[in-house]
Amino acid sequence: MSYRSWIIIAICAVLLGFLALGYFETRPDSDSFAMAQAVAMLNSMKTAMHDKSVDGIMRYIDERPDERLAGISPAQIRALLANFFRQSGDVDANYSHLQLTSGPNDTWVEFDVTIKNALTSVGATDYTGHVTMHMTRVEVPRLLGMFHAMEWRIVQATTTGPQLNEFGDN
Repeated sequence: MSYRSWIIIAICAVLLGFLALGYFETRPDSDSFAMAQAVAMLNSMKTAMHDKSVDGIMRYIDERPDERLAGISPAQIRALLANFFRQSGDVDANYSHLQLTSGPNDTWVEFDVTIKNALTSVGATDYTGHVTMHMTRVEVPRLLGMFHAMEWRIVQATTTGPQLNEFGDN
């Protein structure tokens, strides 16, 4: 075989590898949302709060503009988080009393949350409340939109704490 043939075969093998990766990456997760997944999601969001990562939190939220979480749109949540992280010191988020009601297409996750902001020597509690999140499986594009996967995302949320639309600019 000539040198060009080997190059073409190598390119085809790499493309085949990308297709296989795309297939395995977009395979559906389990049909129901388990308690271990809820704990992993909340721990990841807790770490994102500590690291001041807006994307780390928003990756669990369905960002369709028609969705409303605690009375505000996902775009407003993104702006609210970015503004809060810019103006805050170290942020510590804790959750407790986690409850899960799971079905094949819907899941309700409930927990108590406390968010503390450590500004200089004064530690202030910025937010305390009971949060109820409704999660469903949503089609999410992967690999530059070539593949689509079904992932659990937060599509609705309510809270007993201060209303989020009372913080900052709407």
